[in-house]
Amino acid sequence: MNQVFTEMFKGFDSWKSWDMSKNLEMFNSPDAARMGVRFIDFQKSAFNTTFDTMLKMQEQSQKMTTALMSGNKSMPDSGQKLMDDWQTQLTTNQNEFRKYITDHYDQLIGMLNPKDKK
Repeated sequence: MNQVFTEMFKGFDSWKSWDMSKNLEMFNSPDAARMGVRFIDFQKSAFNTTFDTMLKMQEQSQKMTTALMSGNKSMPDSGQKLMDDWQTQLTTNQNEFRKYITDHYDQLIGMLNPKDKK
């Protein structure tokens, strides 16, 4: 079997046969742009699913913390206010992070979208 492959590839130079310009042409085609957009859409969907799962876990932990702290008489009011401020800040940062990621995914899709190319 080895002799068959040796004869088959006799005089074949892999570097000469590989033309960089021809192989990169596929990235300039509309099909490649659509494929890129679909890949980015998949990544965006995966991010949103993962982020939503994390948010649900965070909401449950906030509910548990609130239930434990609201009935706790040994917790001073300043500590309760600190926990409330921390939860508010956490929620604000989560929303800003999601907006940041979503905006940048949209910008990336806009760069690859074949409809916008002239």
